[in-house]
Amino acid sequence: MGLNFAIYKSIKRWRGKIETGAMLLDPQSRAGRNECGGQHFENQMTKLEAIRELRECDHRFLSPEGVKELGEPFGVFATMLARDNRSEFKGLTLDNAKEGDVAEGLGAHTLAELICRKLGVEYPGMHGIGSQLQVCCDAVERHLASEQP
Repeated sequence: MGLNFAIYKSIKRWRGKIETGAMLLDPQSRAGRNECGGQHFENQMTKLEAIRELRECDHRFLSPEGVKELGEPFGVFATMLARDNRSEFKGLTLDNAKEGDVAEGLGAHTLAELICRKLGVEYPGMHGIGSQLQVCCDAVERHLASEQP
């Protein structure tokens, strides 16, 4: 099973269907999702592989499958519903969606923060989500390096 996640292109419509472009998809389908770092792992990733892959997901909204694959090595899994609010300052824009559409998943920066909290790793708070992702990934990598014998 390849690493299948990133911007969650399958968007839940209020009418209960999921649409990607002109195609209607079954809600259980994996179609309509992009990959975020391009690497494929046949088995569960190591913590270091996962955090390096997460680092490549700058400004990305991960699908539930992506959150599971990247969070699993750390024992972290969480999702939320996010609304496309592109008209707001620094709002979220979902691919192949219109304003108000909803997707389930998690921002890459939020997953990185949850991993830091789970490991008890301190990290500085940043104003931008890209910067927040990077400082959290840096902190986790330093923590993992300090655990090496």
